[in-house]
Amino acid sequence: MTFSTVFALMLAQAAPASSWIVTMEPDRCVMTRKYGNASVFIDWTPLSRRFEVVISDAGRALNPVKGNGSFSFGEGTLFEGRFEKGMTLADDRRVISLDVPGEPDKLSSARALSIKGAGIETDAYPVGEASKIVSAFRQCREAFIDYWKIDRAALARVAKPAELINPATWISKADLPDDAINRAGGGTTISLMNVDTVGKLTCRMIGTSGEAALDTSLCASVEKHGRFRPARAADGTAVSGWNVARVKFRALLVYPR
Repeated sequence: MTFSTVFALMLAQAAPASSWIVTMEPDRCVMTRKYGNASVFIDWTPLSRRFEVVISDAGRALNPVKGNGSFSFGEGTLFEGRFEKGMTLADDRRVISLDVPGEPDKLSSARALSIKGAGIETDAYPVGEASKIVSAFRQCREAFIDYWKIDRAALARVAKPAELINPATWISKADLPDDAINRAGGGTTISLMNVDTVGKLTCRMIGTSGEAALDTSLCASVEKHGRFRPARAADGTAVSGWNVARVKFRALLVYPR
């Protein structure tokens, strides 16, 4: 099933070449805005409570580098996270990203956004009316919870989300029907997982491969081999929680968010 809902934010236009747009994808909320030759993406996965800031600009193409970095919302405010830089298929484009624990409420005092790490520092991009950005992300989160019928009372008890344990071992080619993979022709599936208080999970496919047999096999393999650390309440008690996983079924790699 494809699901996409768009919230458009008509913010004050200065250096930006477009308004902010928040798109709800099956497992995340993605905000985008263009700034001349550059684009800024803020990618938030509500159930795992982390977000990624990505800047694609016309800078010199970069060799891939990973490590620690920070991003700033202006006025010296820094947030630490996992830094990555690389290049796109176009020779004159580069992509710089930072994966940060937390929720987009951190954006509420933003004035401008830049990323720094591994000897690279981007330009600073004006944010605009940050309170409207945060409000749009909250709307997207509410739509996400309603659409996938997640238990709000149970979700409210989660202070620390469930954590995947070694997800790369969850699926192998032997778990999947070759004919279904061939018919699907490659791609990515997205599963929504409910994790109980001992780390046992149940899987529901929310981003389909287009092949029911492949979707069923993927979820069955995830339920059989998947391991989690349970979600925790504020007092440290194990509680029911949720997480999502993307599976590239050509390479058979799980990308947790």
